[in-house]
Amino acid sequence: FPLHLQVYPASAFYDGRGAPFPWLQQLPDPMTTVVWDSWVEINPATAAGLGIGHGDLVEV
Repeated sequence: FPLHLQVYPASAFYDGRGAPFPWLQQLPDPMTTVVWDSWVEINPATAAGLGIGHGDLVEV
């Protein structure tokens, strides 16, 4: 595969213990300020080659 998935625990959910508390999803991620969602970080040149733009939905 040309890409590698690197995962790490989200600060709000960590290992899943926070999943039953939807109010935690309203807390912005400290690094990205993303709320109510998760995101993919990819090199801009790689993204362009795959036809992925900023804000696009992708399936992992």
